[in-house]
Amino acid sequence: MGYRAQEPAAITLVALIITVIILIILAGVSLNLALGQNGIFQKSKEAVDKYTIASEREYLEQNILLYQMHETTNDNSIKKLGEELTTQNLYNGENWNMVFTDKKEYGTNWNYIAKGTKTEDYGEIKYNWVVNYKTKEIVQLEEGKYDKLDYKDSVAVTDNLPLNIDASNLKNGNWDGITKRGDVTYNEEKMALKFDGDGDYLELKKEDADFSKGFTFEIYMNLDRLRYDNNNGNNDMSTGLFCKMHDLKQNNMTDSMRFYFGIDKAIAKLYSSSSYVGTGKKLSTISYGGVIADEVIEDIIQLNTDVYLTIVYEVEAETIDNKKVDKLTLYINGTEYGYTYYGSDSYQLSCEKWNNSDAPFFIGTCPLSYAGNLYYLKGLVYTTRLYTKSLTNEQVKQNYDQTLKYREKILNTEKE
Repeated sequence: MGYRAQEPAAITLVALIITVIILIILAGVSLNLALGQNGIFQKSKEAVDKYTIASEREYLEQNILLYQMHETTNDNSIKKLGEELTTQNLYNGENWNMVFTDKKEYGTNWNYIAKGTKTEDYGEIKYNWVVNYKTKEIVQLEEGKYDKLDYKDSVAVTDNLPLNIDASNLKNGNWDGITKRGDVTYNEEKMALKFDGDGDYLELKKEDADFSKGFTFEIYMNLDRLRYDNNNGNNDMSTGLFCKMHDLKQNNMTDSMRFYFGIDKAIAKLYSSSSYVGTGKKLSTISYGGVIADEVIEDIIQLNTDVYLTIVYEVEAETIDNKKVDKLTLYINGTEYGYTYYGSDSYQLSCEKWNNSDAPFFIGTCPLSYAGNLYYLKGLVYTTRLYTKSLTNEQVKQNYDQTLKYREKILNTEKE
């Protein structure tokens, strides 16, 4: 009898539990309706976003119209919004900035307007945009689906840089200022200049640049061949990388800036002879002005492998036997390989011949032994730079790291 008296309480407890469960379920349903992917709050946010985007687009349209109207009357009171973009080309290595999406590149004639940009007559811009003040095109950039890159992404040291070529500069076929010899092409997949090694090279004329205080040469490449027999009868087997001289075929102009892999160990030549002859660390300067390595080239550079070669030349870097000498240091993939010394007087005499705008840059070839005896590069070239100053060890490493990061980024941008 006492047991039965407790039944109503038990039933009441079960009912309470069921009620609580039902309330929790109803609360979950309500929360889902309010906060879920298709909930009230999400729909409200989407509505606000659409309104803001439409409002900003309308404001940008008005701004473009006002700018064009004032431009026709030479009235500068209306300014372009955001940052002006500049497309990469051969000669603006120190002055380009672009926006990339998976479908298009935005450069010259476009302006990048970043979210957070403040305007006097509208307020703060909430989204990212690119606008073209000539064609009136307006494009909203989706967050996380575009990249903004500029020359500082590809190189750490940007001053004293008269030659800065990343092959991606030439991907749109804009080869103005370049004279192509032979069959040099652009490799789309690798974003590289492709040299077939049979008489092809590039000739580039540049503005005046003074190398008398030293230089830094960089080339990032992937070679299919380290030796090339041009059937000159001397059994020389070499690969020309780069040179700066007046003419590849004039006999009196072979004392020039030249970089190559030649006859087992040679890597550079700057004059017909050097007043300093001797060995530094893993490199030597020999009597005819060449710089050679202790190891054969095959032990330094591997075929079909990306390699970043840097040569730094410092004027009057050391004193040997009471005489100032220059220093040439070779870096492989950002790490010092070795160094040797060079006669300062010899280098300055060489500069007198090629240290001017009348001596073009030649990429993919150089003469050895005598003028016109040309050797050619076979493979891919990603980047070539020439500074009118000596970079430090830290700067060499920074350039190497940053160039590789930039190329990885831009290659991924292209593939997305």
